[in-house]
Amino acid sequence: MTSQDRKDQEARNRRHWRAHVNALRRSGLSRAEYCRQHSLSYHAMTYWWRRLSTPKESTSTLVPVSLHPCSYKPIQAASEPIRVILNTGIYVEIQNSFSERTLTRLLAVLERR
Repeated sequence: MTSQDRKDQEARNRRHWRAHVNALRRSGLSRAEYCRQHSLSYHAMTYWWRRLSTPKESTSTLVPVSLHPCSYKPIQAASEPIRVILNTGIYVEIQNSFSERTLTRLLAVLERR
């Protein structure tokens, strides 16, 4: 089989599955039921469903946004304490004004137990 023959076969294969994927979408049937009715491999249909449904290129565009210090308010800390429950059943309750360094040291000690 030449390189051109392979390309032609791939194009025919893609057209064949694109037609089935589109028909499946219009049918309202589940993938499994559609495959049963058309004597198709469910796994092949799933492969082509995903392949033909996933866009190759992203159509989203990044837009620069500038924030001015006066245009937003800082997020307020939750008034409730945070509770960390370890697998051993030990829990640590952390108030809003916790020290990150102290918490890190405490967790390191507890992990070694």
